[in-house]
Amino acid sequence: MKIKMDHPAVRDFCTKLLQRPVEISAMEISQSLFKCQRCGGCCTKMNGISAQKDDVKKMAKELKHSYNWVMSNYVKNGLIRGTSESSPGAADGRCPFYKEGCTVYKGRPIVCRLFPLINFENGKLKPHWYDDCPGTRELIQKIYDYKMKHPELPEYSREEIAAVNALRIMAHLNIMEGIGQIKRYGPIKKLWPKWDLDAHHGIEDAGIDFLSRSISVENLEKFLEEKK
Repeated sequence: MKIKMDHPAVRDFCTKLLQRPVEISAMEISQSLFKCQRCGGCCTKMNGISAQKDDVKKMAKELKHSYNWVMSNYVKNGLIRGTSESSPGAADGRCPFYKEGCTVYKGRPIVCRLFPLINFENGKLKPHWYDDCPGTRELIQKIYDYKMKHPELPEYSREEIAAVNALRIMAHLNIMEGIGQIKRYGPIKKLWPKWDLDAHHGIEDAGIDFLSRSISVENLEKFLEEKK
């Protein structure tokens, strides 16, 4: 089924998405701009990695074992064993699937897919910057440097507002694709370019500009100061 931008379903989708708090879009754009440094810190120094039913199913498929086998050997109290004191195992914070790289990468849990800039607390999205993540620090530094170069940004023009709205939608769709939920949007997802920083060089610049307007300089400085 082909669908156009002026279709009622598209207008309804855009309206609902853009009515969400700007903070949620900031999280989605941040995560979409985030570049992993492959340090392994998030896989070896965790305080619990949650594993939901769908997560276990995906890991089982990747490991070529049954759901019950993965549950029995790797999951306890809703957490992957060894990643928390409440989940018996090595309890050293090291994920058992990390062996010089993730051995279940294509089937890794949602919490891993959303790490490090999107988090859930009591079922709600909550922004969080992990202090020990070099990729997070790199992104925050970029936002801070941009903010210092442009201390008084003018208000968005009408054309820029349209571009920013498209950016917010693209980032949301990118996150949904990352956690395997993109099919729920059907043909709507095809109306926007895929989030690709290499193919669309302007995306990163637009994202940094948006984030510099959304995050206070005080919060940026506090994070960077704490990591010195």
